[in-house]
Amino acid sequence: MSTSAVKNYPELVRKSKLVPEAELQAALAELEREIGEAPTNARQIANRLIEKDLITDWQNEKLMQGKHQGFFLGKYKLLRHISSGGMSSVYLAEHTMMRRQVAIKILPPARKDDSSFLERFHRECQVMASLDHPNIVRAHDFDCEKERLYYMVLEFIDGKDLQRLVDDGGVLDYVEAATYIAQAASALQHAHDQGMVHRDMKPANLMLDKRKSIKVLDLGVARITNSDDESSLTLAHNEDVLGTADFLAPEQALNSHHVDSRADVYALGCTLYYILCGHAPYANEKNLAKKLMCHQVGTPLPIRDDRSDLPDELEEILNKMMAKKREHRYQTMEEVIEALNNFSINQSGSPALYSRISPAPQKNPTKTESDTIKGSQADTMVAKAEPTPADEPAQMAQSTPTHSPRPEKQAAAEGASVQEEIATGSAVPGNKLKKAAQAAKTSTAKVEKESSSSKPPLLIIALGVLILLSLLTIIVLLVAGN
Repeated sequence: MSTSAVKNYPELVRKSKLVPEAELQAALAELEREIGEAPTNARQIANRLIEKDLITDWQNEKLMQGKHQGFFLGKYKLLRHISSGGMSSVYLAEHTMMRRQVAIKILPPARKDDSSFLERFHRECQVMASLDHPNIVRAHDFDCEKERLYYMVLEFIDGKDLQRLVDDGGVLDYVEAATYIAQAASALQHAHDQGMVHRDMKPANLMLDKRKSIKVLDLGVARITNSDDESSLTLAHNEDVLGTADFLAPEQALNSHHVDSRADVYALGCTLYYILCGHAPYANEKNLAKKLMCHQVGTPLPIRDDRSDLPDELEEILNKMMAKKREHRYQTMEEVIEALNNFSINQSGSPALYSRISPAPQKNPTKTESDTIKGSQADTMVAKAEPTPADEPAQMAQSTPTHSPRPEKQAAAEGASVQEEIATGSAVPGNKLKKAAQAAKTSTAKVEKESSSSKPPLLIIALGVLILLSLLTIIVLLVAGN
């Protein structure tokens, strides 16, 4: 602890701008009333600010080191460090206005001058932003601070990855494991539909949130399969093997740059093996080269040595996912989901995955005035119909109202769209109702038009009948007159 920090702790807090002055003064005054004198002990002051959720432990640690800068990145306040790797560091952060928690992935400053690392970081953000699936972590933003700190703003998942879950609590129940893998398969199918292969699927890249929903993480080495220039997130790097050796498909070890979606099927199978056994298929082999060779020709450690009661059906699924030759595996993730669903139904009466086996949504679906209700009413209806964990703002010390189901749309509304609403008058409730009515009218007209093309109009039929009756009446009168 810095001596200067101890003496000037309140001043450091002020310089950091972490705590509004009024709240800092209130906390100091409250502490002074309790101890009977002006507080001077840095730890005592820090503990009070932490108790009142005005600062975090991580922020306090930096303040105690005499640091008062580096707590803000753009419009986000950094709360704590989550993890670091060769490619990036990840922090938990909070939007200063919306109080929404996010994860911020920062490219190390030392990497910014390496064009291939920066290009990979850019492309990863583009990949994340192009995917929209409830089991894939969402990308919210990408920016650069002072031309030296490049960062990506991601959905924050409060939970544990499957590796930690198993390491801390032991292997998973069979149906539970099938459910998690089916959710991951659904996410990967969506990525495959967009022409992407994950290439680094493993338990550590599957996060389980508080609602027992799986989120796929880390598309840092994903390959874009439908690009003419064979674009991938590896770019100019010289890696011979990309991925994690314990979960690497045989063909990926030979050539990481030309794998297809079936490599993810194999890796997901190895992940299923891990959460059932508590270790990787070739955990007994410590040498990297030999481990890669095991994926080519070796036999995994017998799973029944760890789980003697493993259902035959699940073992068959596992073996097919981990087949050495990719043509012998499930050819798509939809096939994996179907197999896991059948297993789960046989075991528990319920499928592993309910309604997510469906065609991938169009990237840019065409919307007309007849099928789109503009404004917050439409957003609210969609949010209520399909709630996801990511749609709810995190509860903070100063919480945001919970009536806004989509904070990312609220952020847009507080920005440029406010100007648009004022200019167009769409901020007036009556005008929104008018727009909704117009949309409904257009939709009704469309239905009527479609109906008229398939059925004879009733009015024409009725007129025809009346004319026929009139003619018959005239004929009868003429005959009677004669």
